[in-house]
Amino acid sequence: MAGIRRDDAHAMRLFIENNFNRKVSEERLRFYERMADTASLRARLRGVEQMRQSDLTSELARIRVPTLILHGVHDRVMPFAAALAQQRLIVVRL
Repeated sequence: MAGIRRDDAHAMRLFIENNFNRKVSEERLRFYERMADTASLRARLRGVEQMRQSDLTSELARIRVPTLILHGVHDRVMPFAAALAQQRLIVVRL
């Protein structure tokens, strides 16, 4: 949050870079930066706040249909262990 307030362009660049496990082109990074720039500073702050503070555990426990969770083992934004924890919370009753 402080990084976004201090230098939102730099913070968004770091966030975008962390979404890739390998080097991507400068053009690709700029493409995502332009997308991020369409959101207001307030929206970006609220988005980060929601990702950090939201606990969706109770919602996951209410899912009763087969669910596919796609999560990369090299994800640097959200640890892979989080996907495993989500999987355990979803109880499918056929």
